[in-house]
Amino acid sequence: IFEDKNNAKQIKPVNCNLARVYVMYCFGLTKKKRYDEAHNSIERARELNPVDPEVYIQYAELAKLQKNTEELKMSAEMLLKCAVSKSQVGQAYFNYSFYYSELKQFDKALALLQMSKIFRESDLYETELEYITECMGLGHEPKMYTTNELMNILIAENIQPGPSASVVHLANQIAGELESDLDLKNAKYF
Repeated sequence: IFEDKNNAKQIKPVNCNLARVYVMYCFGLTKKKRYDEAHNSIERARELNPVDPEVYIQYAELAKLQKNTEELKMSAEMLLKCAVSKSQVGQAYFNYSFYYSELKQFDKALALLQMSKIFRESDLYETELEYITECMGLGHEPKMYTTNELMNILIAENIQPGPSASVVHLANQIAGELESDLDLKNAKYF
């Protein structure tokens, strides 16, 4: 995602996952309602590892609390680009749903909520569905979108449908190499 074509940046190894340290620090600061400091911490985590899905999960939680829709959208988009699990893909769509709810575009919020359920189960799904249904003024559970309707909404909103092709390609490539080396356990994982 962030390939440096000119190899101008030197990459230096770090003995710990420093980005994860800043994510945890952001989490703690968020719990203490020290949002400006939390924001600085999550920005530092993003600088250290701009393709860590956990960075964007925490970024979205902070954006929700601060009602910052632009950062919420950015974090959902980036999470979807670098997600490495079905759960993370589902979380990205859930965050998009929350984003559209904040914009009061409940038809899109419903579609993205439905997309999130395809990839993960969440205790918050029913709560969010009730909220959207109530905001839409429906006295009943709304009609679910068809696959074609969901794809049309994703395309119209310029939202990536499913996991990143780059991530899937890389996972398949690593799996193939591990299979060649007869490391079947890790090959299956990838």
